[in-house]
Amino acid sequence: MTLKSSQARWRLIQYQTQDGNGFEFPANAMSLTPGVGAFLYLRRWGEEKHFDIWQNEFGSSKAWSRGKTGLAAQGWLAIMTSLYCC
Repeated sequence: MTLKSSQARWRLIQYQTQDGNGFEFPANAMSLTPGVGAFLYLRRWGEEKHFDIWQNEFGSSKAWSRGKTGLAAQGWLAIMTSLYCC
């Protein structure tokens, strides 16, 4: 498979979960088995969602407090919540 944005060789990995959800994504790591590639991609997707939540929900524009102490407390609360939930 070739992409317009890259001269490298790519392959399309198709993966179906146990609950029937199907995923397709391009990969350029030819040495990985499709199962390992799918696992790594899905793990990365989870990490990206964490960063998205941190950026959108815990940004300074949505802070509960404008003071230094309040922002620090909100930051620690966000860290603890993130670690607890995952």
